Amino acid sequence: MVYASPGRRLLGFILDLFVLAAASALALPFFDVTLEQLRLGDLPPGWQLLYTAMFGVYQVGFVAWRGQTPGKIALRTKVVDDSRGEIPSLGSAAIRWVIVAAASSLPGLGLIAPVIVYGWLLINPRRQGVHDIAARTVVIDLMLPTAPPPDPPRRAEDGEPAPPEAGNGDAG
Repeated sequence: MVYASPGRRLLGFILDLFVLAAASALALPFFDVTLEQLRLGDLPPGWQLLYTAMFGVYQVGFVAWRGQTPGKIALRTKVVDDSRGEIPSLGSAAIRWVIVAAASSLPGLGLIAPVIVYGWLLINPRRQGVHDIAARTVVIDLMLPTAPPPDPPRRAEDGEPAPPEAGNGDAG
């Protein structure tokens, strides 16, 4: 497995935030919220709960379904179980999200807790954040090959690559 770079993971997360922002904008009229209220941060109490629930369903649902959110699909990264390389279970997907949501909600810490959760992947050899470690997942890069291609066969007499094998001579 080739682990996804922190930059690709961050870009995928940012794309997911844009997708969620668009989806939540569609919900504004149902809460009688104007764009001006949104700009000023003057939102009804249920709005934060709705956004948190949308984010949770989005993250947990996509990761448990296919190991990828739309942002991860666009950046060709995937969340997999760290021991088997399979799509994480619903429980593992939920653990990943709960840790990020809890860290983001800690009062008085602002961005410090999420930076620790995600920042851990900068020093972890498997590029796992705290949420990945707890859920026993890794994020892999689907663009890079997992192993180099084999060398072409060589002729014993001169060390040159062997010519492609010819057919058996049948023309049809």
